[in-house]
Amino acid sequence: CFIDDFSEHFFHLLPTMMFVSLPFVAVILQLLYIRRRKQFTYVQHGVFSIHIYIAVYIFLLIIYAFNSLQNVTHWQLFGYLFIITIIGIFYYIYKAMRNFYEQGRVKTILKFFILYIIYFVLLAILMLLFFMTALIQI
Repeated sequence: CFIDDFSEHFFHLLPTMMFVSLPFVAVILQLLYIRRRKQFTYVQHGVFSIHIYIAVYIFLLIIYAFNSLQNVTHWQLFGYLFIITIIGIFYYIYKAMRNFYEQGRVKTILKFFILYIIYFVLLAILMLLFFMTALIQI
């Protein structure tokens, strides 16, 4: 079936899409912290981006495990743990930004939301490009 082949091919491209987005996230962080350019270089923003991506992948693994356990056992507890883990992702990224860049709560929260707005626009563009690539390759 075309839809099954397409969805399988598209989901195999997701890690590539995330890898392609890494340097863009480093640029976004560099622009958000442009007034501190003497303190942080592009490479440091890139390493921080890699740190965040690894943490998100670990959280996604935990989310996948809770979702699978809920589907098997039908226990509501795993649904609650699923939601708590999703919230934990956002809290972890906020705390990582706050600790790494050493700014106050208000500035970090503002930059956190700006980062996510720009990041989701970037992901939408990348998804569209990879979606078209998956269509062409099938």
